[in-house]
Amino acid sequence: MSFQPQVDEQITLFGRTYKIAKHPAVVGIDIPYGQEGRQGIVYQLYTDSDKAALKVFRSRFRDGRTEGDTRYQYFPGLTVSERLKITKQNHKHLIETYEDLKQAVLMPWIEGPTWADILLEEQPLTQEESGVLAASLAYLLYMLEEQGRAHCDLSASNLILSHLAEQSTYPIELVDIEQMYDKNLEKPAVIPGGTKGYAPTYIKDGIWTAHGDRFAGAVLLAEMLGWVEEAVRFAKANDASYFDETDMHGEGERYQTLVASLRKHWGENIGHLFETAWKSNSLEECPSFRMWWEALPEEIKEESKRKYNKCLMEAKARLPEHKATLSAQERLEAARLLEQVGNKEAALREYQYMSTHMQYSSLWEDLKGLVNEKEVSSSFQLTDYIEAASIYEKNADWKSAIFLYDYAQKQFATDETVVQELSIISAQLQETQKLEEKAVKIEELEIAKQKIEAPFYIEREKKTSPFAATETKEPFRYKKWMIGAGASIGITLLLAASYYGITEYRYKSNIEAGKKAYNEMEYLEAEERFEKAAAIKETEDAYVKLAATYVMREQYQKTIEYLADLKAKGKISKRSALGAYFTGRAWFSLKNYDQAVISYKAALASKDGKLGDYRNPALRDLAVSYAQQGKSEEARNVLASIEQTDDRAAAFVNWIEGDLASVDKNYTYAIEKYKTASEKDPDTLRYKQLLGRAYVLANRTETDFAKKEAQFKTAIDILSSVRSADPNNAIVLGDLASAYSEAGGFYEVQSQLDKSAGMYNEAIKLYETIRQTGFSNDNLDLNIAALNGKLDRVDEAQAGFQRVLERKPNDGHAFMLYGLFLMDQKKYKEAFDALDKAEQFSNDAAERDLAKNRKQELKDKGFVK
Repeated sequence: MSFQPQVDEQITLFGRTYKIAKHPAVVGIDIPYGQEGRQGIVYQLYTDSDKAALKVFRSRFRDGRTEGDTRYQYFPGLTVSERLKITKQNHKHLIETYEDLKQAVLMPWIEGPTWADILLEEQPLTQEESGVLAASLAYLLYMLEEQGRAHCDLSASNLILSHLAEQSTYPIELVDIEQMYDKNLEKPAVIPGGTKGYAPTYIKDGIWTAHGDRFAGAVLLAEMLGWVEEAVRFAKANDASYFDETDMHGEGERYQTLVASLRKHWGENIGHLFETAWKSNSLEECPSFRMWWEALPEEIKEESKRKYNKCLMEAKARLPEHKATLSAQERLEAARLLEQVGNKEAALREYQYMSTHMQYSSLWEDLKGLVNEKEVSSSFQLTDYIEAASIYEKNADWKSAIFLYDYAQKQFATDETVVQELSIISAQLQETQKLEEKAVKIEELEIAKQKIEAPFYIEREKKTSPFAATETKEPFRYKKWMIGAGASIGITLLLAASYYGITEYRYKSNIEAGKKAYNEMEYLEAEERFEKAAAIKETEDAYVKLAATYVMREQYQKTIEYLADLKAKGKISKRSALGAYFTGRAWFSLKNYDQAVISYKAALASKDGKLGDYRNPALRDLAVSYAQQGKSEEARNVLASIEQTDDRAAAFVNWIEGDLASVDKNYTYAIEKYKTASEKDPDTLRYKQLLGRAYVLANRTETDFAKKEAQFKTAIDILSSVRSADPNNAIVLGDLASAYSEAGGFYEVQSQLDKSAGMYNEAIKLYETIRQTGFSNDNLDLNIAALNGKLDRVDEAQAGFQRVLERKPNDGHAFMLYGLFLMDQKKYKEAFDALDKAEQFSNDAAERDLAKNRKQELKDKGFVK
């Protein structure tokens, strides 16, 4: 069930009960206060004493990076990083009830308007207000950039002006921080592509770099500084940004107006900085934020620095200081052990931390010489302690290893998984230490026994036997040597076995956790676990499982390069069946069917016996690859080699035969095969989905009215049943929307306009549902625009087409649909021009012919000359 809260509904999170707030701008109706953004919806929660924010992410943004990073919690302007993530571990019942609350986060509610609100209302700012806001933003971005960090999705809507609220801390706050860049962080699954009006045109594949804020930040700073001029406020492109997407890097009127305002109010240097960023060809060419901050007037520059440092100290004081539980003696010992294994930077980090925290003030004088030696990053790294502990572990220095594992548990106490893992390792080492100590005590006891003198007592003098040996034996010395050697060998074997056992445990626990996450489709978590496993123990199994997560996360090129590198280095066999299979899967997904065929054939030919359950998928993809190459006979020969030992296997073969029939556009045969597959394996929803899709495709050439109507009804019924079982699957939603849309067209031709409108409206609802899942592309916008046109919602349709064509001015398909829409609106000249571009730019020969025919139709009817 999806999370759709009502006003004043209660929800308990992390042991505290909140209520859902009412939207303050809506009068007369109780609507929850939710702010919808690109990544999800943020609801305002409240208690009697304070407010909080609950951010519910769309499915594609639930990638494991939703939690906060403790390294940001003391940054002024990044208050939203103080957050708690909702997981199955801490809110199992809640997630079972509302699946979309998985990885949602609870965080502080930030008061104040966004910069987008200022743009929308064209609210004037004094020069002092503009300067305060710009200097505060410049200094925060300067501090982030100095530490190799970047927000990577700066825009007007992601910048809250807390300075303008009744209560404020730092003058500005950044939100939507989930995709922040940090060299120590995992690259997010979804990389920001930038926001219109703030993204440079030279960024094609998303922004995730240390310089990721330089262009968007320059635009925001210029907007803030230039806003004092009425001409700038009047010239804005829209309510979300000063510049339109088509203005980027150009020297049009908006650009000239803004630059003139910057030079007039803030000087030549500020104007030059913006010009340099605007005319850049890469983010690296844009001025740094240090340059921006230093170019501002001295008084507001120093004021922004003073506020930043004041808020920094207040934020650190507010943090739950779990690190304070570590005494000075513990920190000094950790630093000593880190330095002893050669990690001087980590040791210096400990000294540096103590030199800035009051509870260690008694050591400040002693530490002064150390911390002045070299400044290092303030971010504590778990790997520093784990690697050092492992070195001590290998050298059987159990005391030092246990100390570091226990120390790391305290240092990273907020990470439950880390604490649990390290506590298990520490407990095992303590057991090993006890066994060793016991063995040593046994040895010492035996040695002590040998030193005990024989008891003194009186006995009669004995005569020496003439047969007595002339040399005395030394049984005790021999026995002592045997005991010592036995104990030594035993301890050595014990330590080796213990170390092996701990390593094996850590490896297996990560593999099992990765498999569990993979089966639950938590691919980012699975990737992290398999990476850890591969680092602990280099095995083909760990490498291949990691490659599988890359494939599932659609990192196809990375998969190919990763497996090729492993083969080149001899880390996996060149004849590895699974290595070849996942390489083939990546090529197949990239639609490089030639390479896919080579890889799948290698996987099937491998004799290592590890292909297992992947054999049938390999045969399936190989058959489809042959079909895409136009080699139908080879494809059917592959299918003939699949063993149909049960209904599931038979369903699988029928599925592939249906796919091959679809490639040949033989939809009647495809329907027959998909139907058989669905009957033999009713639990596999994919077969039903393909069956519903095949009915829609078959109707495109069907001429019998009654049969066509029946097939649309069947398709909609089948796809609706699939949707009910998988409600957030964007592909299923798209297939169902397509069925409604084409059924609407069918009824429109029959002049059954009420039925037609009903079908079109259902299709629009489904497309909007797809958008709510976080999935969006130009085809989605085009479909909605075309449907709005069919329903005579002319303004919505026109705006939708224009948005797509602004983004993709050479999209033949978009021009085709736009041309048909304009024909319906009797705007024949504009329609002819759009159809002409469709004929020029479309990649589809049938679409080009259609555009040509419609142009001729307009000429024949005398609508155009």
